[in-house]
Amino acid sequence: MTNKKMEINFLTILGVILVAFGTILTIIGQNKSAKRDKAELTNIIKNRNEKIDNLVISNNGLHKKISIYQKDLEIKELEIRELKKNLDSKEPRLVLFDADTKCYIDKNGLYHLIICFGAQFPLILDDVFISIEFNNPVLEVKDTVTGNIFVATGRLNHKFLNNNKNYLYSNSQLTAKNYIILDIISEKKVKILKLETKP
Repeated sequence: MTNKKMEINFLTILGVILVAFGTILTIIGQNKSAKRDKAELTNIIKNRNEKIDNLVISNNGLHKKISIYQKDLEIKELEIRELKKNLDSKEPRLVLFDADTKCYIDKNGLYHLIICFGAQFPLILDDVFISIEFNNPVLEVKDTVTGNIFVATGRLNHKFLNNNKNYLYSNSQLTAKNYIILDIISEKKVKILKLETKP
């Protein structure tokens, strides 16, 4: 009987020890598993945060580019509005550039008055016309142009009227950013009394 009790007690103690040992192993295993899961979750979160940071940086770059494009677009729209406003105005679009007006006397004692005309805006002008009235008769007008200024058809036409005191100049087209330069040659110094341009 006593042996049986001892045997039962031993088995009970052994069972308690095994249960305790199993419980300790379970706790250790759960801790390791939890640490491993935590490390994996930390890596996943870190990778996601890096991707989010990259997206934020990319988004900021896109915002900057969009801002630059919007500013450029606003500037272009202002330029277009200004051009439209100028086109709608009734001011002549072929103008005399005063800064390019020059006078000199050549070796033969003849007076030269050089004047320059061009488009007020960088546009092609059709049916260009210049009418100049001088105070004194003019001997000759030499016309030169910058660049390939005229189309092949309807080329330059110019003539004198009123005892060479009026000069008429016409051409079919003046291309953008080019100029008509007239060298007005006379025996006496001339002044422009009246000037008309079209368009």
